[in-house]
Amino acid sequence: MKLPARIEPFRVGKLPPPLPELTARHVYDWLMEAGPIQNGAMGQAPLSWGEIDRWASGTSTRLSAWDRRMLRRLSTEYLSELHAAEDHTRPAPWSPVGAEVDRKSEEQRLRAVLG
Repeated sequence: MKLPARIEPFRVGKLPPPLPELTARHVYDWLMEAGPIQNGAMGQAPLSWGEIDRWASGTSTRLSAWDRRMLRRLSTEYLSELHAAEDHTRPAPWSPVGAEVDRKSEEQRLRAVLG
């Protein structure tokens, strides 16, 4: 899978991209450990309820109904963003909502990073 062009300056400069604050680290860790997606007969799919239950059982992790719903929703959102990120003109997910992209300043920043 080809990485979106917007990640290149961070990859080349070996810098972490700006990300939102993570307030529920344990839920994120569960998602990454469980999946975050699975492969189905027709391609990638969100984690199924059964897969979430098997992961919880296999790791002896006690999940509430809220935890299960959150893992399923996060898996669905992860997959949605994964597919949306294939559009190289799409703003990065860490961009402020509704932010206008100033192509000239973005190009200058990219040139500064790449030299």
